[in-house]
Amino acid sequence: MIILITTGHSENGLCNTVELFKIIEGIKPKIIFEEVSPAKFEGVYKGTRKDSLETSTIKKYLERHSIEHIPVDKDEDEISEARIKANYNSISKTFYANDRDYK
Repeated sequence: MIILITTGHSENGLCNTVELFKIIEGIKPKIIFEEVSPAKFEGVYKGTRKDSLETSTIKKYLERHSIEHIPVDKDEDEISEARIKANYNSISKTFYANDRDYK
């Protein structure tokens, strides 16, 4: 079974590490595929890059559970990445402004 969990990449309201940890702890996955590029993954888990909401939560989960976690995003150049983030943020703002359940 595959369960997809989506988040905003920063804490906002109930989208936070505590609530995400509760969800992951309840599921008890045997493996986690992280939306992070291999380069960022290495930096985050070596402590040379800043944590996101997701990586912070996964680190907490790994303290209690010995599972495999794998980066599944691809490395993008900064221009493409900025454009993708801007498009995503625009979509998120639209949902947030118009959908009670999304909030």
